[in-house]
Amino acid sequence: MVTACRGLLIMEGKNEQKPYELSFEHRPAYLYVSLRGEEDNYEIAKRYWSEIITFHNLREYSRVLIEKQIRNRLIRMMFFEW
Repeated sequence: MVTACRGLLIMEGKNEQKPYELSFEHRPAYLYVSLRGEEDNYEIAKRYWSEIITFHNLREYSRVLIEKQIRNRLIRMMFFEW
């Protein structure tokens, strides 16, 4: 679900398939993104980055500020498979 109010666009729907919440705020010089969630892994990160990039390209912003509030962050070693 998407909610819009005074330049703030909230992408709702934090659930099992989407364990994070994104909100986008239109600011004069950049796009502000707030990301909140309990955990992070490669698949989750790939999904939210895809959403952020899609919204960024749709609105043609030249700058983006992302505030990430994720309790259990992705560990760098999780990117590599030996």
